[in-house]
Amino acid sequence: MVMSSFTAFSQEGYNKIILKEVGGKKIEWDRNNDWIAKIQLKENKKWGLYRFEIEDFYPDDSSEEPEQIVYKTELIPPIYDAISTWETPDLTLSSSHLYLKVTKDGKHSFLACDIYDNSFEPYTYDVIYFDEIEIIDKQYAAIRSAKLWGVYDWVSVKVLIEPEFKTKEEIPFEELDDWDSPNQKIKRLLNADEIINDPNNGDGTFIAKNKDTQKWGMYQNLYGDEPFVMIPCEYDEINFIPFNGAFTTVIKEDKIGVYLSAWSYNEEAKQTVDCLYDDYQRFNADGVTKLAMKKNGKWGWVDWLTGEEKSQFIYETSKELPYPYYQQKSWLDE
Repeated sequence: MVMSSFTAFSQEGYNKIILKEVGGKKIEWDRNNDWIAKIQLKENKKWGLYRFEIEDFYPDDSSEEPEQIVYKTELIPPIYDAISTWETPDLTLSSSHLYLKVTKDGKHSFLACDIYDNSFEPYTYDVIYFDEIEIIDKQYAAIRSAKLWGVYDWVSVKVLIEPEFKTKEEIPFEELDDWDSPNQKIKRLLNADEIINDPNNGDGTFIAKNKDTQKWGMYQNLYGDEPFVMIPCEYDEINFIPFNGAFTTVIKEDKIGVYLSAWSYNEEAKQTVDCLYDDYQRFNADGVTKLAMKKNGKWGWVDWLTGEEKSQFIYETSKELPYPYYQQKSWLDE
C-alpha cells in the first residue's frame, strides 16, 4: 500500500534535491516562510522565487524508507539579477504575501506575490524600474530616476510622488500617509497650503489658499479631475455660496464685494460689486433677495447683480433702511 503526505520544509538536507530539480546553482531560504526560497539558475545566472513541498511515498513494506518527491511552484520567474527580501525581512507584511525588491540590468523595482495562490500573476501591473531604491518603512521607498528623487508605494504598487526632488532630504516624508488623499492631490494641483470644504452644499465645492500669494479661490471638484474654477484665486477671504444662492461675498483688504454664483451664471459668473464695503446683510423682500451694505459707517441698498447703489448711505443700522422698492433683476441680460 502506498501512503503519502505533503510537508513544507527548509532543511539544508533537501538543498541538493531542490537544486537538481530546478537546475539551480544557489539557494537561499526566506527567513519568514520556511517553504519559500529564491534560487539562482546555472543556465542564465538569474534568480527566481519558488514555493516547495515534499511528498513522502510509503511502500507496502513499512520498513523501507519513503520515497521523497519535490514539488515546486514558480512564484517569480528566474529573470532577475537579484531578489531581495532577506536583507529587509520587514518587507514581509503578512503570511500570504511577499513584497520583493528586484534588480535587472542595473535597475531596480518591486514585485508582489501571493505565496499560496498558484494562479497569481505578478505581472498584472507595469513594472517600473528605477536607478536607486531605498526602503523607508513598511509601505514606502525613496526612488531615484534621472537624478531626481520621489516616493514609491510598493504595497499599492504605484509611484506616489513622481521623481522631482534633487535630494532625498527634500522629500516630505511627514506627509506621506496623507499624500494620496483627495485633498492632498488638490493641494499639489493648485499649489495650495490650505483647503476648506463647503460644509453645507456637499457638491464638491471648496476654497483653497495659494502657497505663494496667500490668496483664496473657490473651486468645485466632483470627479477627481482638475478642479473647476468658480472664483479666481485673488481674494483675502471668500464666503461659501448659500444653498440655492445667486451670489456670495468676497473680501480684499478688509473690504467686501459680491461675486455671482457659477452654478447660476455659468461662464457669466463674475464680480459684480467692488470690494468697497465694510459689512453686508441679505433681506427677503416679497420673495426677492435684496442686499444691504455698510460703507463709511452707514447703511444703504446695493443691486447685487449690477453693483449700482440704490439708496443713499445715511442709515445708522440696517434696520433703519427704507423698504427696497427698487427692481432687483436676477439675470444679466434682462
